[in-house]
Amino acid sequence: MRIQPISEKDLPVFASWSSKPELNNQLQRYILSHWDQGTSRPEWCFTAVEGEQIVGRVVYWASSAQRSPTDIDFFDVDWTQERYLQIGTALLNHSFTALNIAGNQRIKYQLNHPNALQPVTDQRLQILSALGFFLRRQGYRWETRNTFPREADPQLRYTVVHSEAFLQEIFQRTLTQSLDRGIQRDLTEFGQEEGARRRLKESRISHRLPDGWQIASLPEGEPVGIIMVGKNDGGPIIDYLGILPEHRGHGYVHGLLAQGVNILLMSGAKRIRSDCDVNNEPMIRAFQRAAFTMFCTRSVYVYPSSLPNETEI
Repeated sequence: MRIQPISEKDLPVFASWSSKPELNNQLQRYILSHWDQGTSRPEWCFTAVEGEQIVGRVVYWASSAQRSPTDIDFFDVDWTQERYLQIGTALLNHSFTALNIAGNQRIKYQLNHPNALQPVTDQRLQILSALGFFLRRQGYRWETRNTFPREADPQLRYTVVHSEAFLQEIFQRTLTQSLDRGIQRDLTEFGQEEGARRRLKESRISHRLPDGWQIASLPEGEPVGIIMVGKNDGGPIIDYLGILPEHRGHGYVHGLLAQGVNILLMSGAKRIRSDCDVNNEPMIRAFQRAAFTMFCTRSVYVYPSSLPNETEI
């Protein structure tokens, strides 16, 4: 079996992974869009070949600001092969080595359900488990195409964040007792301050709007929470919404979400997406109230795991 990166001219064959031309065309357009945006490259796309037949494919992704891949974006094996486990593990191991993905470097694989291009199957999860991937987070993905302004909370005042120290302080405090399991695990692994710093660094990958990160305060000036919106390669997003622990339970989440939606609408957004942990009931209710629709679930798998209590696949 030969495992090798592709060139641009190989893309039509690479994308012919199914018996359905419409799915093949969809994958080809998808990969081309990432090449154009600089979030993937031909040399980040690998095939496993036996004879003249492609039996496995993988595509890696990173933000356009990063030089090394951070995510597996597409992964497929000929599942009819009895040796699918061997093929899949060899493909990923070889490509990890070729891309200098070291044992201490995080690689994410996010699987949406439903997903015509990458259906969640026991065979796929078996390969991830064999390599040491762990389930880090399960979430709901939300979307709204309703372009009417959301009702503001009259109690809240908003200021654009300019002070880096103040941003770090407020952001870090909102992470305390978070209902998001990915955040919980970051804080367990790295500590409160470093976990917050890493989260902020990740959020900066999104194209931040000039007024897209705002602190919400009460009329007397006491901070309540933070709303952070931006744009990634998929379009406008609600990136983060956090309420300070002492102000939770008063419904402020609805006002902050409305503010985030309205910022994006004023920037011309026609579709807004976001996500939340499956156990984050306050955010689930907030999205529903703000006319968002849950369009899929997302499981985030991470390699390698450095926490002993990660959920095994």
